[in-house]
This record gives sequence, structure tokens and C-alpha cells, in this order.
Amino acid sequence: MRTTTLLDIHRAVGGNRVFAIGIGNPTPSCAVEQVVNRTVKFALQEAERALLDSLERVSLADLASDFDAICRGENWGCERI
Repeated sequence: MRTTTLLDIHRAVGGNRVFAIGIGNPTPSCAVEQVVNRTVKFALQEAERALLDSLERVSLADLASDFDAICRGENWGCERI
């Protein structure tokens, strides 16, 4: 649990895409759309890299610890699994 990260889980469930958005027409004939597509593609690649880096820094143990802290703070009487 300490070494399994959210990125590991994302990959294990077949996560090919991080975002469900993207370029609608990858080969437009319009020059404006071509320029916009390049800019959007670059922005999405940067965002995807940032999200994957973030997922790699969070382990299941981190989530369990946060869960336990919330349960204790809310006085829900949750027992540690």
C-alpha cells in the first residue's frame, strides 16, 4: 500500500487518456484551426504531464491516512483498515 500510487492504479485500469477532451479535427484545412489545434495540443500535454506527476506522488497509504484523519475529525468512529 505504501508503494502503490494513484498513477499505478490509473495504469492498471487501462488509463490511456487522462482527459476526455481534445482536438475534434486533427487535420483541418483552415490555418486558424491548425494554429489553435497546436496550441491546445501543447496545453493538454502539459496538463496531462502535471496530473500524472501528481498521481505518482500519492500512495494508497497517503489516502488511507487522510481517510483516517477525516474519520477521527468527524468523530465517525472509523477503524483503521
